[in-house]
Parts: sequence; structure tokens; C-alpha cells
Amino acid sequence: MRSAPSSKTSSEERRAGQGIFQHHDRPYNEFLEESAFNQVEEVSVPVHRKWTIESILGYLYSTSFASRGLFGERIEEFEATVKDVLADHGDGETFPEESEFLLRVGRRGKGGSLGKSLVR
Repeated sequence: MRSAPSSKTSSEERRAGQGIFQHHDRPYNEFLEESAFNQVEEVSVPVHRKWTIESILGYLYSTSFASRGLFGERIEEFEATVKDVLADHGDGETFPEESEFLLRVGRRGKGGSLGKSLVR
């Protein structure tokens, strides 16, 4: 079993598996525009969800920066902390989320509008 994550990781760094996530400062559409898929279209899709404590924990565990293995023997402490923090939000059982997904699609050449076929 792995040991708990080091507390030496700064708040500016985000864990990704055994390493630190390296972010870039460029918009993703710039990478597409420089590739063979340079016909870039963006589509915004609204998202309305209700989370529970268990679904939030499940989501966190599915990520590379908060997977269960990273917490080792401190997993119960982590879950208690998450539950304590969430107690101050929502109704205590559900946590609504209003968000949007921004889809960036790169295509070769010209094509029809993706936005009309995805968003109804």
C-alpha cells in the first residue's frame, strides 16, 4: 500500500498519479488550429447535476489527483474531511451543480455545423 501524499506539495501544484500535473498556458483550440484538424468549432452544452456525498467521493477517486491509493491509511480521514467541508454547503444530502461543457472539435477541411446537431 502506498503512503499518504506528502504535505510538501504546494497549493499551486496538483497531483497526477505519482507526479505533478503540468499545465500549459495556451487555449486548446490553438493546438488544433496548428494541426491538420484546423477547422475548429466550439459548442457549449449546459449541464445540470445533483451530486451526493457518495457521488462526489466517487468522482474524486476516479481522478489521478485524488485516487484512493494516494491516501493510503489516511483514506478514512480524507472522507471525514470531505464530509465535514460539504456539511456547510447544499442541503446536507444533495449538492446542485450548474455548469457547462465546452466542446472543441477540430476537423479536416470544411463541414457542416456541429452545434446544430448536438444542441437541441
